[in-house]
Amino acid sequence: MHTHRAHSNPRYLALLALLAAALIAPTSVVAKSNHHAGRPHPIADATPIDLPGLRRGADQNGTVHVIVRLKTPGSGTTLGSAAMGRIRTLDRQAMRTTIAQLGGTIEAQFSHIYNGLRVHMPMKRVEALAANPRVASISLVTRYQRPSLARGPMRPANAGAAVAVHANSVWAQTASKFTGTGKGVAVAVVDTGIDYEHLDFGPGGVNNFGEGAKVIGGTDLVGDDYNPGEGGSADLPYPDEDPKDCSTELGGGHGTHVAGTIAGFGVEYDSGTSSYSTYTGRYNASLTALDLASMHIAPGMAPRASLIAIRVFGCNGATEVAADGIEAAVTWGADIINVSLGSPYGIKGSAEQEAIDAATAAGVTVVVAAGNEGAGAFLVGSPSTEDGALSVAALDDRAKHPAVRLMRQDLASWVSVGTFLNTNVYDFGGDTYEHTIVSLFQDAGAGGNPSEYSLGCPSTGDDGSPYVQDWDTSRSDLSGTIVIIRRGECTFKEKVDAMLVKGVAGVIILQRQDLIADDSEAYPPFLGAEYPTSDIPVLMANGDTETALVSALEGGLEGSLSRLEVSPDGLENPYYQTVAEFSSGGPRWGDLALKPEVAAPGVDIVSAMSGSADGAAVMSGTSMATPVTAGVAALVKQAHPTWAPDAIKSAIIGSAGSVGDGVQLRSVGAGRINAQQAVNAAVTIKAGPNATLSFGWVKGDSLETLTKNLTFVLTNRTNTATTSTLRVGAAEGFTLPDGVTLSLYKGSKKLKSSTTVGLAKGKSVTLTVKLTASVAAQDAFQGLTNTDDGDTADSALGGALNALVKVTTPKRPSLRLPVFALLRHTESFSFWASTDVVADIHVSSNLNRQLTADTDLEVYTWIGHDGRERIANGADMRDLAFNARVPADWDDFVVNPGDWGTVDLLLTSYTPAWNHALNEYDISFDADSDGVEDAVIAIVDYGYYATGSPDGTLGCLYIDYFDWIGNGPGEVYEGSDLGICSAYADPGSSALRIRLDDPSYFWSSDEGLRFAITSYNGAGWDSDTFGSLNDPFVINLESIAQVTGSVLSTDSPAAPWLNPDISMIAGTGIATGTGYSAYRGVQDGTSYSDLICTPSYGWIVRNPYGTTTATETYEVYLPLPN
Repeated sequence: MHTHRAHSNPRYLALLALLAAALIAPTSVVAKSNHHAGRPHPIADATPIDLPGLRRGADQNGTVHVIVRLKTPGSGTTLGSAAMGRIRTLDRQAMRTTIAQLGGTIEAQFSHIYNGLRVHMPMKRVEALAANPRVASISLVTRYQRPSLARGPMRPANAGAAVAVHANSVWAQTASKFTGTGKGVAVAVVDTGIDYEHLDFGPGGVNNFGEGAKVIGGTDLVGDDYNPGEGGSADLPYPDEDPKDCSTELGGGHGTHVAGTIAGFGVEYDSGTSSYSTYTGRYNASLTALDLASMHIAPGMAPRASLIAIRVFGCNGATEVAADGIEAAVTWGADIINVSLGSPYGIKGSAEQEAIDAATAAGVTVVVAAGNEGAGAFLVGSPSTEDGALSVAALDDRAKHPAVRLMRQDLASWVSVGTFLNTNVYDFGGDTYEHTIVSLFQDAGAGGNPSEYSLGCPSTGDDGSPYVQDWDTSRSDLSGTIVIIRRGECTFKEKVDAMLVKGVAGVIILQRQDLIADDSEAYPPFLGAEYPTSDIPVLMANGDTETALVSALEGGLEGSLSRLEVSPDGLENPYYQTVAEFSSGGPRWGDLALKPEVAAPGVDIVSAMSGSADGAAVMSGTSMATPVTAGVAALVKQAHPTWAPDAIKSAIIGSAGSVGDGVQLRSVGAGRINAQQAVNAAVTIKAGPNATLSFGWVKGDSLETLTKNLTFVLTNRTNTATTSTLRVGAAEGFTLPDGVTLSLYKGSKKLKSSTTVGLAKGKSVTLTVKLTASVAAQDAFQGLTNTDDGDTADSALGGALNALVKVTTPKRPSLRLPVFALLRHTESFSFWASTDVVADIHVSSNLNRQLTADTDLEVYTWIGHDGRERIANGADMRDLAFNARVPADWDDFVVNPGDWGTVDLLLTSYTPAWNHALNEYDISFDADSDGVEDAVIAIVDYGYYATGSPDGTLGCLYIDYFDWIGNGPGEVYEGSDLGICSAYADPGSSALRIRLDDPSYFWSSDEGLRFAITSYNGAGWDSDTFGSLNDPFVINLESIAQVTGSVLSTDSPAAPWLNPDISMIAGTGIATGTGYSAYRGVQDGTSYSDLICTPSYGWIVRNPYGTTTATETYEVYLPLPN
């Protein structure tokens, strides 16, 4: 996928709409409770987020888009006989009748890679359809957002990619004109189409498409206007036979760029005639790296491979026909399929993943982009997470950023304030660039804080959505100045466009409101030449330079003349030759399989520009790394035409090289691909379904030495015998934890480092990697961290084991087999009460351990239980509990405002969630007991709020229907900014803690908190409800406040078997703790003796994961329900 241009506009949330604020009549808002009389109103700095909605789910009419796969095989399989064809047709006919009876509509059929139908149908009827004996599986169709495009005149990279992965070395070792160039291999591009008239695909214009041409065929599955989600005719594809890409100006170009990187001929420029032409020379040793660098557009990785154009995007918007595209590619005879699209939080089981499985079974190698959501754990995108797909991360081979020095006058000379990123590669043309520098602060009249920098947003975004402007838009003194604003809310382009209207001469965009002091490593995003404009310079910096700038402004630079000078040295790129900052991190959600598996150059890749005939475009993203890898796969396929997809994957993964010390395997897999080594591979490794070894979650919960085994197959693919030496150990820059060992075995025989394994030609051997961990090592699992320079995204996955099996064969390429595991200690505790009236809560461990005074327990009152819906990804809610800390003078806070206490809600699910940010949880509050929501908090991926793109962190958004804040009913805010709410969950836990830092925002004057919860699973098509506003959960905070030591009372008609009079009085060991709700009891052997309870329903006791507890997150219920 193409890298997103970072923005802070939550209007990009891909979720269904909440009720729009405009639809909520102000007259429906009742008078506020007098409990709020002491609250300042409105709150300073409370700027609403303008977004049309938050809720995920099925379409608003309750329908889902699925592919129904039938048990009869497709025609392209080994069982595709004529007789089976008749059965296949009869099955589809019968299913058409069944689907119509269930209220479904058939949109398309599949007959080649498998037998199936693409269907829109009511979500509530899916289960009935799945029970049909003809149905093998039902999988959700994913809506993939359109990859964006950056363009400009920069030119380091297409030649650089071919050289960096040694594709040109494969050309150089060939003995004829066509060997080693991909000749005879067909690569399908499932994307926006291909502008086959571009010179990169031949000099023949329209004749570049068709039999014998570069683009041998293909199809347009959708038409120009296709854009699902927009409604009306745009939701419907209108296929035609011409898969030509839309021009870049009209929104196309992505597929054309990808195709050029795979198999473009190359384009030369003749300065004598000022003309461009298709490169027609030979691809061999005479074509040097310098020759490639001098070309207008360098050749693709496999320049004589054929291309198949499968168009699944319209000129703009998203697609829901990626699976159809894979089917079409196989039907057209593709050997390799490039899929440069994806959706974050990749899991197994989508329709596209089933299509990839079927394509792989048909002998087609599928290469898929890992995604551009950043290094956070579990963000790697679907469908690259399918076992059959080769998932590709992006590497940054850009050594330096273009840079500008900001100068100020000091007496008669100019001195540097700092060096800034020239993020749009503005061409100064050698001119002196001197202008007054001005800080654009927020305007108090617009509700802003005059001491903070403005966001600089326009009144209306490019997509028509309104923004709340926090600056004085009537100012006439900005013309000709260099204006300083800050990042956030709207896109970079929208900010710069708003400033251009004011006639500014330049823009400096600060990265955040609170400057990042002493930050010399993190850099802002590099946007690419001419984006967001070519008219003025757009500059950014890291924290050190921002701090220096503010200091200079306060020292007299504000309002003074400044000068911009090009820095000939540029700025060092901290990500040079390592994983790109945007490349999505793994592992795969669920089983922790290692994804991505390899990495390739994906920054500043130069390739063909659609609609330009001969122009070049520059793009960055895993979308660009993927065609580099697909081109290499074509070279391997040409060299070894009988190899199956698993062998091609094995050769590419096994021959990859190190990306550097300390780089997590979950970010780059085996490492940087090497075309020459992959083509020359003589010995290959087959390891599990995705060519790597993953032990998954190693829980460390044994009283004895823990042992786990995984096997792999070593195959000699040469015509002579081979002898290989194998070693296993920590990857570069890592060490194995104390007490953890990795060993290699051949059968029952342990291999020493000097032991060799001999294989006759064509033979294979199965070997075993054995992981062992002592009891002491298992105890230490919870303290393991593998962070890179304190990277918080990596710290969320502390305990990752990064190891490699290395295979050395004389005169043959060396091999690397990644070995991955998550070492995380789990200790299960049993809890029970000794009596029904006065309860000592006794505790025992499955490891027979005593609790200590340092063992934290969180005790919650259990108020609800929900049945099993079998919704995926931890969104199937199970139990609800709470823990309240409110002041005894709750009723008096009108007189003494300021401390309204906290309420923690604990929500558990039937299955663990490796990252709860995948899902969405909406809690609706009814403040006036009328059954209508007055406020909502939405627990979502914080990245959607901060940048418009997921980053794997939990955030809490507050939707103020009741207008407590005073900016109007229905406005949306970041809850943590206002101290309203926050959320936390341990990776791999089934417990989500939601803290109401200020429950008065949700207060119902007669009963306290009245609420219901809805969860939406990460796939976006299924939901689970817990209570309703007509039958809500109730927490009476007023009663709690009236009892010394806290009484926790609940009333929940939503759970019919719940005693409504449940209460829990906590003694001093529980009630007087500080901080968040982890309270320590007095240790008495294995008993917490100071909990005095009346357990008519029970409690949930949570043992939080921590470095001092030697435990993993664990929930327990007292007493268990009947």
